[in-house]
Amino acid sequence: IMLTHTGVKVLDFGLARFQPCTSLSEVNGDSAITAALLTGEGTLVGTMPFMAPEQLEGRSIDARADIFALGAIVYEMATGRRAFTADSQAGLIAAILEREPSPISDDEPRMPRSLEQLVRRCLAKNPDDRWQSASDLAQQLRSIPLATDTAAGSATSPSARRQALITATVVTPYIVAGGRWVFGVPYRWAR
Repeated sequence: IMLTHTGVKVLDFGLARFQPCTSLSEVNGDSAITAALLTGEGTLVGTMPFMAPEQLEGRSIDARADIFALGAIVYEMATGRRAFTADSQAGLIAAILEREPSPISDDEPRMPRSLEQLVRRCLAKNPDDRWQSASDLAQQLRSIPLATDTAAGSATSPSARRQALITATVVTPYIVAGGRWVFGVPYRWAR
């Protein structure tokens, strides 16, 4: 995600999930070479810190996996650190599957509680507990007050104003404008 003078740009749209062909003739090129280059079934492909639990477990995924990834991005934008960290890939997988990230308010005490709750719901382990669509998420985000409902104290401090500015200029446009486009594209996931 890059910020430019014209707005927010999404530069990486992720990776496609493996879907077996009925025959190698469906794939262009030499079939022996093509078969050797295909991603193996069960291989984890993606950016690990942003992968949803169901994706890590090789289960069927849908747009709610993207909502999890968006929650991880917003968490990192708000705190300056990743929601899930570990010293190894195995540890990172365990963290995503088993642990809850520390509250955003630990790093940003003036973060609106409602934004923290929104991110927590995005990062729910069970897809049924997450926002079910980007439009539901965008609607909820629009209802978050920018400089009130803070976890601690005055909303007029420089930190609160900075956080409100970040929310207004980065998070909201991405979810409302970019989110509709990214999540509105019909998914053709392998089942």
